[in-house]
Amino acid sequence: MDGSPASPVQVPRTVPGLIRVSSAQEDLWLAQKLVPGLPNNISAYLDVSGEIDRWVMDTALRRVLGEAQSVLVNFVEDVDGPRQVARDPNQWNPFFVDVSGDVDPESVARASMADLVGQPFDLERDALYRAGLIKLGDFRYFLFAVSHHLVMDGFGVAILARRIAEVYTSLATGASIPESGFGGPELINAEDARYRRSGRFTRDREFWRDYTAGLPEPLRLLGDRSSPDLVTLHCSVSVSGDEFTRWAEASESMGVPVPAFLAAAAAGFLHRISGMPEFVVRLAVANRVGRARSTPGMMANAVPLGVKCPPGSRFVDVARGVGAEILSILRHCRYQGSDIRRDMGLSGSVENRFGPVLNIIPFFGSLDFAGSSAVMRGVSFGPVDDLSISVYYDRRGSDGMRIEIDGNGAIYSGEDLRLYSDLLVAFTRAVTANPSGAVRAIDILEPTERALMLRTWNETAVAIP
Repeated sequence: MDGSPASPVQVPRTVPGLIRVSSAQEDLWLAQKLVPGLPNNISAYLDVSGEIDRWVMDTALRRVLGEAQSVLVNFVEDVDGPRQVARDPNQWNPFFVDVSGDVDPESVARASMADLVGQPFDLERDALYRAGLIKLGDFRYFLFAVSHHLVMDGFGVAILARRIAEVYTSLATGASIPESGFGGPELINAEDARYRRSGRFTRDREFWRDYTAGLPEPLRLLGDRSSPDLVTLHCSVSVSGDEFTRWAEASESMGVPVPAFLAAAAAGFLHRISGMPEFVVRLAVANRVGRARSTPGMMANAVPLGVKCPPGSRFVDVARGVGAEILSILRHCRYQGSDIRRDMGLSGSVENRFGPVLNIIPFFGSLDFAGSSAVMRGVSFGPVDDLSISVYYDRRGSDGMRIEIDGNGAIYSGEDLRLYSDLLVAFTRAVTANPSGAVRAIDILEPTERALMLRTWNETAVAIP
């Protein structure tokens, strides 16, 4: 299998059990058909410190997947397009991998996770969510999960992780298990359909038509192409709890919420390495209302965000401007990015009109598994067409923050992503120390990095006979 949707199965409309897909799922389905060879998997793991009872964990995982009706589905295509079919939860089983006897268990565990992420899903036949326990030692485990993006987004990852911890702890301590509060795919689709029939949908469409008419060019970075194949490269960096606290205090001093401060830091960094005073990026949004807020599944959206960093601008002004821009578009973020593209006449095109993706996620702090602490690590949000900067953190700041940068291997190299990660952290540290400083004056490049960006990447000289 190559990870692409299987050939359409013509299913009569009257077959019972078929469930409509949401507009977000239909967008992903169509995008995968445009680039069928690109696997579209999302993954994450919890790093657990302490004892874990394997059999209790197996029971907890089965219980939670039985509750998550929106995750245990398959996809077929009938004459009206893609449809969902519910799976039997009793046929789902977790995996268990024991690498505690290896010389370097962490490296072996990471290799096992990479192998699981790389295994494609058959959308018609496979369970589209794989999860299980990897034992590194008696007091350390990875709780790992990978799913197809059609059934899961980043917010859904957090919802399921919290629920697994809740159920495991209840089972291990003999307490009663609280209700999950999960809705099913019918709930998600009903809310989506209600929105698309509403006057708000019409107003949002008009907003985005006006907004995109005045957008600048998308930001494009130069990179060192690493592969002609469809491959997603990944780089991550951790920020300590103490440092994140300083960043949060800086955002408060500017009167800017932490998510807006982090988005502005990423935007300012992109401005510094591109030199573009105005550009557009994509802002990832959770796109959840009502009971869908507590339901795992695929509901996320990405919408254009215009960024302005005029000459001489101070970071504090850029941050406030980005924060205000985010507030203005969040009121209209339920309107799907694919609808925005269609309205612009880009439907069916793979052209990246909106630049890199910014994904700021206030996940949660450490989770408790009956006395064993776990923190979220290594989140991968699937393939990217250009560049994706994801930042997730504990709202309390005690567990610090993770920055994940994913890049299209046809555009960037692993060295590019490592450089971007270092420069983003350096830029954020600089503006935290001096929020009122001019963005243009911030020097975040070491001599070797400056030579790479100014000479190697921008070398355009050619020999003329």
